[in-house]
Amino acid sequence: MSSTSRQRSRTAKLMTGNILAFIFMIVMNFLANYLPLNNITTAEISDRYYNVFTPAGFTFVIWGVIYISLALLVIYLIWGAIKGKEGPIQAISDIGWYFAASSVLNGVWIFTWHYDLIVLSLVVMVALLLSLILLYRRLRSGQVAGNGYLLPFSIYLGWISVATIANVATLTVKLRWRGFGLSREFWFSVLLVVIIALAAYMILRIRDSIYGLVILWALGGITAARWAEAGGLSYAAGATIVAAVIVFLMLARKRFSPNR
Repeated sequence: MSSTSRQRSRTAKLMTGNILAFIFMIVMNFLANYLPLNNITTAEISDRYYNVFTPAGFTFVIWGVIYISLALLVIYLIWGAIKGKEGPIQAISDIGWYFAASSVLNGVWIFTWHYDLIVLSLVVMVALLLSLILLYRRLRSGQVAGNGYLLPFSIYLGWISVATIANVATLTVKLRWRGFGLSREFWFSVLLVVIIALAAYMILRIRDSIYGLVILWALGGITAARWAEAGGLSYAAGATIVAAVIVFLMLARKRFSPNR
């Protein structure tokens, strides 16, 4: 078998595996709320383990953006591979099996979440985060990083970064963790610092504004939820506003930096 034939065969296998995994993820997310799985919706599980890190409901529309952008990318890659275009074929090679892994893990997370397996859901969420980090790094360092292939994964990685922290917060509620005697406000502040640090690294070091905008969106959702609960300004709402302003200033600095 020639090298060209081997490349075509590998590309076909990668596309088939990634498409099937993507379909699995979409079906699982649809069934999660249509059936719903275990007779409970995703949001109802979230409400069961209320914590100050949970954003307002409107924030979750970002999932629609993620799935649509991923679907458009998959369609474009299929079209490009059929047409024999070098860019899409190289992108498929760079993505490898990481997209399939992330899609399967996304679907498995839905199952663990709906069946109240919160500890296991965090394990799966961390695995999902790692698969996206590896995919992101691989695609970014590949030959087609500047052609827009990263956009869906910047959005996806940004949201899963926030979702992982939220999953940790949910687990603390599930386990009735008392925070070593420290206040809820203290630990909320710690989580915000983690988010700001992630945003700083991705915006200022990696120079990914899309990731930063997703973080800003999540912080806006958290602020709206805490503001609505308190009927006005509270510590949680105020602290989140400060965090959002910091992220916004980092985005502005990158936007107007001569080296952007």
